[in-house]
Amino acid sequence: MSNLAFAYIRRSSYKQQQNHSVETQKARILDFAKNNGLSIPTDFIIIEDVTSAYSKKANQRKALMKLKGRMIESGINTVVFNEESRMDRTGYTFVLDFYRPLLQHFGKVNVFTTESNEVWSPEAQHVKIAFILYHQESTIKSERAIGDLKAHLQSEQGKRPGAKVPYGYSQVNKDLIPNNQSEIVSFIYYLHSWGYSMKHIADCLNSAGIPSATNGKWAVSSIESILKNKVYSGTLEWNIKKGKEPETFTFPSSHPPIVSQTLIGLIQMNLKLQQTYGRLNTPFLLLNKVVCSNCQHNLVCKNTSTKRASRQYKYQYYICDTCSYKWPASELHQLVCQKLTHYISQILSDNEYLQTLGQSIQQNHQCLEHCIEEIENKLDSLLTKKALAETHSDQRLLTLISQKKDELLYEREVLQSKVQLLDNMEKALDDGSFTNRFSLISKEKLSAQELRLLALYFIKSVTVSPSSTPTIIFTSDMLWDLFETV
Repeated sequence: MSNLAFAYIRRSSYKQQQNHSVETQKARILDFAKNNGLSIPTDFIIIEDVTSAYSKKANQRKALMKLKGRMIESGINTVVFNEESRMDRTGYTFVLDFYRPLLQHFGKVNVFTTESNEVWSPEAQHVKIAFILYHQESTIKSERAIGDLKAHLQSEQGKRPGAKVPYGYSQVNKDLIPNNQSEIVSFIYYLHSWGYSMKHIADCLNSAGIPSATNGKWAVSSIESILKNKVYSGTLEWNIKKGKEPETFTFPSSHPPIVSQTLIGLIQMNLKLQQTYGRLNTPFLLLNKVVCSNCQHNLVCKNTSTKRASRQYKYQYYICDTCSYKWPASELHQLVCQKLTHYISQILSDNEYLQTLGQSIQQNHQCLEHCIEEIENKLDSLLTKKALAETHSDQRLLTLISQKKDELLYEREVLQSKVQLLDNMEKALDDGSFTNRFSLISKEKLSAQELRLLALYFIKSVTVSPSSTPTIIFTSDMLWDLFETV
């Protein structure tokens, strides 16, 4: 009777589909099993498809870890590989993450390759040499591929290397051209610019029967990947993470954009507002905006709504714990929403307000540039200190310098993102897309989500007390919250 065994087959890339790598490995393994008294049922053949054994350690390869689990679960300690290169190209992780745990569990592991009838051992001299050679070969190939990719990006600026074409575009002679799916991309950005969550957008598309990029259901991760991809703004950005020093190549205006800078700027702004004032998807439109005129504390929100006999009863309040009183949320919302929509309609027709907003953008822009320049000077100073610390082999000082450098780089990145936001808002103000966005507010029925966002844009605070009518303080500069700390 033949002894049961597992088989592991790994195809490292899509290119190997053309040379029938899986079929070739499978045929050789089954032939080896037949000649050596082993039986490998079809469901004992584990295939790891399009997975590099060089860039991924053994414990990052899902099929290999699944194989280890199944061997332990079934009590079968025999497995056949086509050759050592299918096991590993890192030089060591297969032994650490796969072989040794099985050896510890079983006491003995029968690992075979089709190239020898002897049980494979990581201690064999020829195995150690083979792993070193495979690792070296992969390193050379990787460096050559990275070099070719960099040369392509540098010589053909704005032309995409071979890669998956983004949803919403078609590729013609390496040029990206918006296709009929581009309207879906625009719709995704539009909804997100009004503060709708990625889950809400996915649900909306699924309920409308719109297929995803894979012709299936939309998932939150699918929406997120679209919203994070700079390609839709017309920018080609290519990150090369491998190699000694990761590099990013950026080519603005390399292809027609699908999404306007206005939407991108508003999404950036919404994110910063959410970080300051809390979630956008909340029944409390004035969350963290209501202040007690007596004690100057923010009112907290309390939701005690219930459902009885299939009927919803809403009990939502803004509460001042210090002064011990509460305001019904619905009453405060109704008062605020009436005045808010009237205020927005007024300012959109007020050239003076728009000029003030434009001046605010320019002033904040100058201030940000000055702050970035100061950080650059500090970074230059750190380079001098680092050189001195290296001369004196002062490891403690080098550690402090490295920490300070990381802090400054992060601070610069935050400021640069604000500069980008200002640039986008300035363009939206200049081309009229900012005012057009809010032109129908007084005529349309707005959702709670949209009203929450408008309250964050245009209301500085709402002051309340137990005995007087609430006072709404509108902001004359909707960017004030974002740049008050600059």
